[in-house]
Amino acid sequence: MAGPPPIGRAVEPAASMAVAAAGKPRFCRAAVLGLAGLAPVLFFLILMIPLYFMADVRARHSDGGQTMPQGAAGSLVSPLFVLMPLIGMIWMTIFGIVAIVRIRRSRGQLRGLWLAVFDTVLFPAVALVLLLFAS
Repeated sequence: MAGPPPIGRAVEPAASMAVAAAGKPRFCRAAVLGLAGLAPVLFFLILMIPLYFMADVRARHSDGGQTMPQGAAGSLVSPLFVLMPLIGMIWMTIFGIVAIVRIRRSRGQLRGLWLAVFDTVLFPAVALVLLLFAS
């Protein structure tokens, strides 16, 4: 007849922590990484667009009402600063899709579906609205 296990060797601490961690759902890392794609877009909107318009106004006032073709306004917005938000938008959409797939396959172990959907839908929706208003 087998008796109870000895008191000192009942449960290993690492095993009990693994069981506790397996039962608690955690936030999906792909959804959080997708949110990082918003940083270059915000950087562009907050810093570069106002600087571009300020340089354009200075160029008009200093040249008697005529704009400078490649002056201060043209050099502020380089291709790098135009590509950064574009890469951020693509980054955010792709990581949002990856996060949705991982959350759906995790069977309740991952949370953050709302953030993954936000990552996925934000910039395509903005592009669709801009396309509708442009036409």
